[in-house]
Amino acid sequence: GAGNFFNIDGGGGFNGGFLDSLGPDRDLTVTFDAAQSAFGFVTNNLMPAFDITISFVSDPSVTQSMTTSSGALQFFGFASSAADIASVVINGTAGSFNFALDDFTFTDQVSTPAVPLPASLPFLLAGLGAIGLMRRRKTA
Repeated sequence: GAGNFFNIDGGGGFNGGFLDSLGPDRDLTVTFDAAQSAFGFVTNNLMPAFDITISFVSDPSVTQSMTTSSGALQFFGFASSAADIASVVINGTAGSFNFALDDFTFTDQVSTPAVPLPASLPFLLAGLGAIGLMRRRKTA
């Protein structure tokens, strides 16, 4: 892929469509050139259980244990409230693969939802205006 994405299916001499590793102590470490706010990847039961350690720019790292469903491709995504993810380490804890993943994607964009104006504001203003007109008519 291009940009903030890589897809192993696209060639490169990899068999099976996954970036993978057999053997002990072969963790996959992804270090980003610039801090990211989110990342994700696809895996399956080649890596039935794994630990993922996320290192942040200024906060302590976090390790989370994950499991996959049998046989199905499964997407795992992780997001932070800021662009502060510095690196990721994936370590298979079950099965024969230390890591087996595809379609790795990441972004440094933090989406902030738009704050809508309260829907009742126009009604409040119309009501205050009507009260003001009624008061003006009553005093005139």
